[in-house]
Amino acid sequence: MGRDPRGRHPDRGIPSGYPLYRGLAEGDEGPDVTALQKALAAAGYDPGEADGDFGAGTADALADWQADEGLDETGRLELASFVAYKPGAVVDDVAVKVGDRIQAGGKLATLAPTQSLVATAEVSQLDMAKLKVGQRVTLTFDALDGADTSGTVDEIADSPTSSDSSAGTSSVVQYPVTVRIGNLPSGARTGMTGQASVVTTSRRNIVVVPSSAPSATRSSASCRDRPGRAESGRQPPGAP
Repeated sequence: MGRDPRGRHPDRGIPSGYPLYRGLAEGDEGPDVTALQKALAAAGYDPGEADGDFGAGTADALADWQADEGLDETGRLELASFVAYKPGAVVDDVAVKVGDRIQAGGKLATLAPTQSLVATAEVSQLDMAKLKVGQRVTLTFDALDGADTSGTVDEIADSPTSSDSSAGTSSVVQYPVTVRIGNLPSGARTGMTGQASVVTTSRRNIVVVPSSAPSATRSSASCRDRPGRAESGRQPPGAP
């Protein structure tokens, strides 16, 4: 359940495999009520059990949502203000704007299943040799504070996005890399920007010490991890 960020007459949608064909109020029953209850719960308003029975809990949750949206707190769903869309899809393109006159059967928007969405990252030529298809990627979104998701490298382009630079120059050449996204976080939309992080190499059972810690003689070596303590070991014959 959402609203037009421009603050005008909002277009609101409810994810539902069942069409919204009527307004809903306390006492109604059916799969459209279930869809409303699930949408309210997903938005943080508890209607109780999503059982398809529009009771007092659903009316209160809807009224609370209406209050937060600056709407009249009727506790009823007005059909003219809502549309249903297929669950698991996001709006990819909107073909109309507020005030347009729509012909019967006219196109309002294009929905895309979340499984078909990908992210495109620009990667410097200096890092291209480290990338491989199938590597795990962590995606963060600039517009979603703290939200991230995982994905995998799906395709690595052979040609850069720009070839203006020449050999010997310091210009950055970048290549597009396509990332297949797992589960989109709530609020993610097509066209959003963000960052992609790829772990290209990992090692286990590694001890990291300051460069000043190791010391050695012809016959032994030691690594001092803190003042006054050192771990030492005999070097094998012939070692430098």
